[in-house]
Amino acid sequence: MNRHIGFIRPVFMRLSPMGVVMPTLSPGLVFAIVFTLIAVGFCIGVGYRIRKRKKMSAMQADFIDGLTHVLKTPIATIAVATDALRSAMVVTDSERVKHYVDIIERENHRMCEQVEWVLQLSRLEKGQVELNKEVIGLNKIVQESISQVDLIVKNRNGTIFDNLYKADLKVRVDPFHLRNAVVNILENANKYSPQSPDIVIRTFSANGFAHVSISDKGVGISKVEQKRIFSKFYRVPMGNVRDVGGQGLGLAYVKLIADRHGGSVAVQSEVGKGTVFTIKIPIS
Repeated sequence: MNRHIGFIRPVFMRLSPMGVVMPTLSPGLVFAIVFTLIAVGFCIGVGYRIRKRKKMSAMQADFIDGLTHVLKTPIATIAVATDALRSAMVVTDSERVKHYVDIIERENHRMCEQVEWVLQLSRLEKGQVELNKEVIGLNKIVQESISQVDLIVKNRNGTIFDNLYKADLKVRVDPFHLRNAVVNILENANKYSPQSPDIVIRTFSANGFAHVSISDKGVGISKVEQKRIFSKFYRVPMGNVRDVGGQGLGLAYVKLIADRHGGSVAVQSEVGKGTVFTIKIPIS
């Protein structure tokens, strides 16, 4: 009888070296506790993975919606221009034919750019695209980037003020991709500024790295969203941001390019006060 009672009793008492009576867990109870902890950890892990997959699915669905919206406009424009070319009045007017052909060509190029953008990012992630690196002045890349966006900003009565490092920092980079990364951030600064854009871009040196800092006075990004903005397909769901075109790939591309150059990209922002993005690349 005593033997059976001793078997099911979960806790035994033992005397410590100090003379204090201390509880001793039975092996069966220890096993039960460990097994329970493992089971709980497994359930938490599964739950986390499920939530992550749901979030990714939602982001991918949002990406598809955004890309569809972007492509629908040129497709519709091409359809209208094609119908116009079928008109007998247009066919006999060479100037109007040229006008509609130009529209079709422009919109077709626009669609190709959108598709190529998605494919390019995918290839870069898989390491299928080799960067064509060369030693070049960082200020030169920044100035070329500004020239691509300056007119768009001026059309909104905005300004891009450049404060470039007096000595042009030399970096070993792929000029095409680094320039695209800077342009992407400049375009975001323009798009996410409800009023006339006020953008400042500067270059400087710190701790062996060349920095490109781009600041704006736009809508800003919350602390929670700042942790997600570099994820592929992610777009900030706040204010009027959803009215801005894009597929949520731009900042993922910027981060990928910075990483591939041995650098990084960081963000500082406050809702309603603006945002600062900083890309840093090793100095050559």
